[in-house]
Amino acid sequence: MSRWLKMAAMGCLVALAGCETMTMSKMGMGSGTAPSAVPASDLPKPIKKTALNSPLTPPPAVQPPAADSPAVGAVLASGALAKEYNGVAVAYLSEEGRRWMTEAQRKAALDQAVTALKDKANVTADEQFETSLGAAVGLSMQLVGGDVTGKAGGTVADGYFAEMNDWIDAAFDLLKAGYTNDAAEFFQYGMKFFPHPAQKGRCVQGYAMARPQEAFDFLTAKLKGPSTEEISSAIRMLGHLAASEGLAPAHKDRVMELIAGYATGMMNASYYLDAIYALDVSNDPRAIPPLKAFMKGMMVNDDQQRPALTSLALRYKEPEAIVTLKSIIDANPFSAYDGYDKFFAMQVLVRAGDDVGYAYAEACLKKRGKGFLDSKNEPDLKPDIVPFLIRYGDTRGARAMANALSVYDNDEWLKTWMATGMLLLGDASAMDLAKANIDKPGWEFTAISIAQGLALYGDLSGLATLQRLVSLRAVPPSPAAGMLAALAGKADDTQAQKQRLEQLRMNIAYALGQIDTPPCAGLLATLLADPAAAVRRSAADALIQMSVPEALPIMTEALNVKYGAITKRKIDTTPTICARLVRAAGNRWGGDERVRPLLDQAAASPYASVRFLATAMQR
Repeated sequence: MSRWLKMAAMGCLVALAGCETMTMSKMGMGSGTAPSAVPASDLPKPIKKTALNSPLTPPPAVQPPAADSPAVGAVLASGALAKEYNGVAVAYLSEEGRRWMTEAQRKAALDQAVTALKDKANVTADEQFETSLGAAVGLSMQLVGGDVTGKAGGTVADGYFAEMNDWIDAAFDLLKAGYTNDAAEFFQYGMKFFPHPAQKGRCVQGYAMARPQEAFDFLTAKLKGPSTEEISSAIRMLGHLAASEGLAPAHKDRVMELIAGYATGMMNASYYLDAIYALDVSNDPRAIPPLKAFMKGMMVNDDQQRPALTSLALRYKEPEAIVTLKSIIDANPFSAYDGYDKFFAMQVLVRAGDDVGYAYAEACLKKRGKGFLDSKNEPDLKPDIVPFLIRYGDTRGARAMANALSVYDNDEWLKTWMATGMLLLGDASAMDLAKANIDKPGWEFTAISIAQGLALYGDLSGLATLQRLVSLRAVPPSPAAGMLAALAGKADDTQAQKQRLEQLRMNIAYALGQIDTPPCAGLLATLLADPAAAVRRSAADALIQMSVPEALPIMTEALNVKYGAITKRKIDTTPTICARLVRAAGNRWGGDERVRPLLDQAAASPYASVRFLATAMQR
């Protein structure tokens, strides 16, 4: 499958956040019909998009000006950039700003950005209490970010996560630009106070690049406690330190020795997950032996075996892990492995590109009900297999779904969901089925994926459905969900309904950005006026992804939108989002007269960083 189609397919998981439940109308064996037999050569083929310049790379014609810009000089003379930190502006200065500005003005702007960045590292006593190293570990065990031992769905606001990513990106940019000490101070702050493990790890790596000896001393000191939470966090960060390029070989040897030590011995049992995480992110072959100890055994539990097998199979490409995963799938019904274990093994094998994983996924999808020997407590995982195949699978995933279609009737949700997954993976043989059910009541989230799948083949008929869903103010439950709620005596949850609708509109915004055609811009303009700030932010992000020039007027409108503050944080997202809009528009359409109104409006922005970007990109 081509790279662009794979990326589009990965973005098509918009049905996940509110995935519909299968209807309960069909309890026996299905009598559905397979898609009509059409020669593969006659089926629609995905449309190959024209390669366009990146929104982070200016057109070739843009070269450094011969003289300083008076407009940029005015912004710099005000000193406003030193008071308003914006990671987008710093990234611009470190990258493409070299082609938009004179070196003297770029250096002056970076100096002000460093001053603003220093303010980010100054925290109040309350903030220190809230995000201290010890208090943060409860979150670090749950949040995503490449964490093989973590579980998705942390409680920290996503917006705050994105904002901190901008800060860290900017610190790396400043480190690269020669501001070693200033960047190091920020990285040290992040090591202590950022709650997300992946971000703490990036700060460890940055600090190691700037001050490798100090990073080693800091973390090894934290291994002494006093609290177990501090020790847990330090073990995890040691993995990131081991992966850094700035660490001396002798120190790296010691770090790997320390991590491996926490992976053995009953006294360290409470730190096993931390050690597994560190061994994974270290990306060091010396991690393989201690990880293998968690592959199987009477004393190894699921929480340890699964992340160890995942790391061994995917990061270290260890053949023994693949053999163990296959043995889990092949285990008989009387073994210690249940359906959850087999589902896990299937996931890792599919990600590893192994046929056994696809074969098991196909066998599950073909299975209508529980078998005689199946546990009655195990849920039906078929709806989860489809989005997993969409995200991580290839043409074998489409084939597995195609082979299972005939088991179901055409009015069953799972059959439509599989037909949609096939579309997103490049197989149009069930396109008619997906298209016929795009307006099915109760299947609204699936409809978004159908519209996006159809658009991959040049069929924009799904946009009418998306337009209708944008105005939807009530999402009826699926028949199964409604029945279960009634049996449980649950009344309609107004707040849950509101959140579900907001998520629906956020998913629509993302899909529109991926479909990327002129009509999508008008729909995104509607979403920019949405009462929910999260929806407005999603619409702006979608506009940034678009390549059609019809998006430019809507991007200009987006500069006037307020995007709200991050929950429980005094962080206004508006200047960051506006800066992203300006950066993307200027780089993608730099020199085109159609971008001038956007840059003119941005040049009058109340935010110094946005004014700076606009004036720097005006020619």
